[in-house]
Amino acid sequence: MRTVHRKIVGAFIFSRDGKILLGHNKKGGTYQGMLVIPGGGIEEGETELEAVKREMREEVGIDISDASIRQLEDIATGESEKTLKDTNEVVLMKMNFYDFEVKLHEEAKAVSLTFDDDFGDAQWYTAAALQNAPIGPNTKLTLQKLGFLQV
Repeated sequence: MRTVHRKIVGAFIFSRDGKILLGHNKKGGTYQGMLVIPGGGIEEGETELEAVKREMREEVGIDISDASIRQLEDIATGESEKTLKDTNEVVLMKMNFYDFEVKLHEEAKAVSLTFDDDFGDAQWYTAAALQNAPIGPNTKLTLQKLGFLQV
């Protein structure tokens, strides 16, 4: 199996009423069946901040330009199998994650979501609703570090 290395941005998006936006990668994507944050690959010539703003528009239809955005210091790594869209080739994705904490000024119910790319089934979750949910390993660890989930 071929290995592909990618730099990925992701956003831990919190609503004003303290909920987190999580969803699933579409079929063939990484961490199948687990809740993850929206994100995607950094394009050539793009900064991490530019990439996360673009990816949030593409993945969930949210313009985060007016939100409070903070890049997290830890660069997480991970790997997962993925089926490439163009060729249906199954590859091992080795990823470096450049994650951001995004705090919206709106409550969850006021945020309109659209799903046009690789991310779907997204919902707003309280910490209590996630206690027994299948969460991607890096997502869960970061939610614990941010104090949203108990260790």
